[in-house]
Amino acid sequence: MNLVREIQESDYFIMKIMELAIRVNRGIQLASGQYITFINAEDFVDNNYLETFMNEIGNNDVLISEYKKVTMKSHDVLFTSIPLDCEWTEFKYV
Repeated sequence: MNLVREIQESDYFIMKIMELAIRVNRGIQLASGQYITFINAEDFVDNNYLETFMNEIGNNDVLISEYKKVTMKSHDVLFTSIPLDCEWTEFKYV
């Protein structure tokens, strides 16, 4: 019985991920601006997030930023992710 429940729960999460991917892809298709950015519901961004990107993108096709994992209450930084030596390092990084 537990195995059946685990499979059902797994299928549910896979379905939810697929639904999200479909909505994101549809949003990209409907987009009419020059740039696209992704901000998830659980993300916190600085007030000047988009302004910073617009100032930094220049003639680049892709702009990648770091992200920080912070505590919920005090926003203490737990770690910062910076892509180093990977396929993304060919793009401009802010």
